[in-house]
Amino acid sequence: MATTFDTRPLTRPVTKAETSEFRRAMLRSGEAGWRPNTAGAVAVVALFAVVLPTVITANVAFRAGWSLRTSLLLWAALSVGVVVVAVLRRGRGGNHWVRLLRAWEFARANGMRFSPQSADPPYQGAIFGLGRDRRVLEHVWSTDGPVADCGRYRYTTGSGKESKVHQWQFAAIRLEGPLPHMLLDARANNTFMGSNLPTSFDRDQRISLGGEFDRHFDLYAPDQYGHDAFYVFTPDLMAHLIDETHAFDVEFVDDWMFLYTRYDLSVAEPATWERLARISDTVTARMRDRSRTYRDLRVADQAQAPLPPGMVAHAPVHAPHAIAPQGRRLRRKRYWLPTALIVGGWFAFQALRSWLDR
Repeated sequence: MATTFDTRPLTRPVTKAETSEFRRAMLRSGEAGWRPNTAGAVAVVALFAVVLPTVITANVAFRAGWSLRTSLLLWAALSVGVVVVAVLRRGRGGNHWVRLLRAWEFARANGMRFSPQSADPPYQGAIFGLGRDRRVLEHVWSTDGPVADCGRYRYTTGSGKESKVHQWQFAAIRLEGPLPHMLLDARANNTFMGSNLPTSFDRDQRISLGGEFDRHFDLYAPDQYGHDAFYVFTPDLMAHLIDETHAFDVEFVDDWMFLYTRYDLSVAEPATWERLARISDTVTARMRDRSRTYRDLRVADQAQAPLPPGMVAHAPVHAPHAIAPQGRRLRRKRYWLPTALIVGGWFAFQALRSWLDR
């Protein structure tokens, strides 16, 4: 049966009255994801209500030669105006609340849930667990069905002037059993510096599957898991990956499949769910089958499990699902050369300074 999502709620006309009522209901719900950031909003409004009127008043008063009293009156009027505009704009809600209403109705129509923001997800993929202030914005998820999670993931690195906010759009797809940690790094979204992913893995873990597939993806698999990768990525699966996910980075961690992109998985766009439906019927269906039948023969109880008559040792059989420790995580890249150059440069500098002080 083909996967379908009812995307009509994402495009239906929404009235101002509906938006206002929805906003009031959600703010009254008490759910954490719907609580407004009142402190942050007050701080921003207060900043603009002080800085902007002060700059304008100082400029006008200096040019016109106004008295202190007249200048203060102008400053007060401008400050009140900034606050009134901010309150009215926040009260109307605008396109932001229309977008939230449509996404909420879409989730409800498809047996899923929606929150404008959720806490840091517990996933182990390449984009997760980095930086601080990690959260999922415009979050749609479900406890049923293969497409379990979709949203905009955000985290912050650095501090002060070096602070930077990173954003990714992702989909988390539940498999039927664990697989070795494998990554398909899409070449279509790479930069001139290489992979756009925030986590790098040792390049000696790269595996070539040959032909057209290698022109679209760089495949990483743990050491000695090359034959396992050939079992998982059958020719028909590789063809569907090229057709449907060539613009995504695809990662397999434990019993999850992740799709990563910067721009192409907005939960408020019907095209996102149409694309995920096609992926579910092609890539996901085959990956769920692979994960159900795969077993890692490096695990003792699986290697010793009796095989059906006529089945060779490396053929997939139904057996207790487990992945050996060496296959659970890819080895991350270590930047030894930059570290060595920095340490060597520091010692060279100290030696030079000591020599000059003689």
